Amino acid sequence: MATLDTKGREASYLADIIEACGRKTILIDVGTGRDGGDKPADAKTPTELLKQIAERTRSKVGDLLGAGTISAIVGVAGGRASAVFGEVVSELPYGFPKLLVSSARPALLAELATHSDIILYPTLVDLFGINVFTSRVLKNAGRAIAATHYAPVKLGRDKKIVAITAFGVTTPAANQCVARLADAVVDAIVFPANGAGGHKMEQLIAAGEFDAVIDLIITELGDEIVGGTASAGPDRLKAASRQQIPQVIAPGAIDMVNFGLPSSVPDQFR
Repeated sequence: MATLDTKGREASYLADIIEACGRKTILIDVGTGRDGGDKPADAKTPTELLKQIAERTRSKVGDLLGAGTISAIVGVAGGRASAVFGEVVSELPYGFPKLLVSSARPALLAELATHSDIILYPTLVDLFGINVFTSRVLKNAGRAIAATHYAPVKLGRDKKIVAITAFGVTTPAANQCVARLADAVVDAIVFPANGAGGHKMEQLIAAGEFDAVIDLIITELGDEIVGGTASAGPDRLKAASRQQIPQVIAPGAIDMVNFGLPSSVPDQFR
C-alpha cells in the first residue's frame, strides 16, 4: 500500500523484492492523484479526502482478507500516508502481519503503535526514489514481510482465556492470578496498563477474544482524568460489560499518574 503518485518507484521496488522471495503482491494506491485511481470526488478538504480514502481502502482490504486473497500488508509512506495506513489496518486481526516503512515523524509512529500491532520500520532518511540508503531499507522490509505468515484463529477454543492487566508495582498480584488460572487450565493474557495495553485489551474484548477479565490495574483511568501519558481513552472498562462476560475490577495503582521528565509534571502536582 502506497501513494503511487509520490511513492510509486519505492512501492514497485518493494514489490519486486517480495516477489523475488516467492510471494505474490497486490499494489493498493492511496494517493490523492486523480490519474487512473478510484479516488473519492466528493471530499471538500484534503483531510476529508484522506479520511474517505482510508475508509474505502479499509473496506477493500477487509474484503481481500475475507476472501483469503491476502496474508500480510506492507505500507510505504511519508507522514500523511502513514496515518492512512494506520486507519486502514486498524480493524485487521491481531497477529495479521502489518509492516510500515515510513519517513514520518517519530511521534506519529509512536501514536500508531498504541492502536495496532504494526511492525514499524522508520527509514530515518526521506523516501525520494531508490538510492543506496532507501534500497537497503526496502530490501530488508520486503524480505521481512515475505517471511511472515498469518493463520486465522480457529473457531472454538480448547481452553478458556482470561485477560489480565498488570503494572510494575502490582506485578506480584498479576503473577499470582496467572499461576492460579494455570492451575485451573485457563490461559492468561497479560496487558501492561500503559495506555496502549489497556486500549488494545478493550478492542480484543469487544472482538470476543476473551471469556473473562481480571482488571487488577485501572491506573489508566487516572491518566485519562488528569491528563497523564498513559490514558487508554474514555472507553476503558466498558467492553467486558458490553460483551456480557465476567469482569473482576480492583483499584490497582489508581493512586498513580504517569508523566515524563520532572519538567513535564503539571504545576498542580509538583
